[in-house]
Amino acid sequence: MVAREYGLPTVMSVSGTTKHIQDGQTITVDGNKDIVYIGAEIVGILIGCYLLGSIPEAWLITKWVTGQDLRQLGSGNLGVANTAVSVARWAGLLVFLIEAAKGMLTVVLVRAVGGSEILVAAGVLATVSGTRWSIWLKGAGGRGNTVGLAALLLMAWPILLASLMVLIVIHLIITHNSFFGHAYRPALVASHLFRGDSYLVVCAIRRSFKPDLFAGPAPRYG
Repeated sequence: MVAREYGLPTVMSVSGTTKHIQDGQTITVDGNKDIVYIGAEIVGILIGCYLLGSIPEAWLITKWVTGQDLRQLGSGNLGVANTAVSVARWAGLLVFLIEAAKGMLTVVLVRAVGGSEILVAAGVLATVSGTRWSIWLKGAGGRGNTVGLAALLLMAWPILLASLMVLIVIHLIITHNSFFGHAYRPALVASHLFRGDSYLVVCAIRRSFKPDLFAGPAPRYG
């Protein structure tokens, strides 16, 4: 075989090909895993990841505990910090655990259906997007940092370690200079060296952080 002689990954045969793949249909071939993805399947996976991320656990927990809308409390952010400050620390911890579970579950489920690492990274980005812009709350959401970092723990732990180191540096220097936007470059370089597909996830996490991240607790209302 030409593919074997040149060491090229290829799929030799797939049962029921003519039944499932129509003329002109877009497909993706993963020669390393002998899997053929039909376009609709990839879209379905990404939509599923987005809907998983869209579950507004911080809003639901706040509504359950206080009867109030978290968007009207504290900073208005639907994330761990605002829940902990505006509702209760245990509630913030619960939101943290659920968001971390979202990130890890995304990686596990996409891999379970045979997804490539590129598809896993795309799925994580979709989950982070759902967390940031929930369809159930008209686009409101958190920042998705916990989701992304938890996913990186399974995808490529060196990238997570590099990201945490950068966060520590940012915490030390952010109040003294304006180089916040450049502080993530070491993490991006590390992601390029260790795992190219994780570069996308690190970029998404980078964009989600804001300069007021370490400005202290949000004011509490009510």
